[in-house]
Amino acid sequence: MAFLATSTRRVVLEKMRSHLVDGGRLVIGLGAGRGYEFDGFFEDVEAANFRVDLRAASWDLRGFSEESEFLVAALSPA
Repeated sequence: MAFLATSTRRVVLEKMRSHLVDGGRLVIGLGAGRGYEFDGFFEDVEAANFRVDLRAASWDLRGFSEESEFLVAALSPA
């Protein structure tokens, strides 16, 4: 997601949502310091009509905090 043009991020999320089966989830990993702040990501997630089911700081699901350098988000259609 961080490597997409800023103007396309919400559109890409919407397109990914359209491919999910009923009950499906989208899991995205995103590193800090790559030009896509976590708050901006969560704004785009909400605008793309997703809800956040899980926020973790690593793929092994360590707890996410304001100091986290990585984000793993499990998303479901809202």
